Amino acid sequence: MTKPMTMFGVGPRWGLISLAYGALVYALARIFPVLNFPVWWHPGLNILGGLLVLIGLPYYFLAVRAMTRAFKAGELATTEVYGICRHPLYGSWIVFLAPGIVLLTHIWLALSVPVVMYIALRVMAKEEEDYLAATFGERYAQYKAAVPFVSPTGWLRRA
Repeated sequence: MTKPMTMFGVGPRWGLISLAYGALVYALARIFPVLNFPVWWHPGLNILGGLLVLIGLPYYFLAVRAMTRAFKAGELATTEVYGICRHPLYGSWIVFLAPGIVLLTHIWLALSVPVVMYIALRVMAKEEEDYLAATFGERYAQYKAAVPFVSPTGWLRRA
């Protein structure tokens, strides 16, 4: 039997780990300027960073809305952004927001932040997924088999 879980799942713990690591990287970049991208940094990468953030923010808020609705109804979230990614709240940060912020801050060491976020999520998400499997049974097993972990590519499988 798995213990009950709030709507936030492992999010607060994962967010704290991610934020702490990001803050450490930022502090190191301020202390050691050599960790910043060189002056010849291409401005197109700033544009790409901005685009990633502009995609990631609505993706995140759509996931919050879908999760809130499903949780309040006692249902498994499988539609909207949850139809293309099992963990869009986390995926929005790992795939869009953190890489976008990295490109905008010009700190090359920060390229490790989304990697650390992904590793932490892989370890921590088991708790959420065990809870969902215990709560929704075969329906969750089918959903898990059909929808990717954090990459928003579920629409590719249907095409």
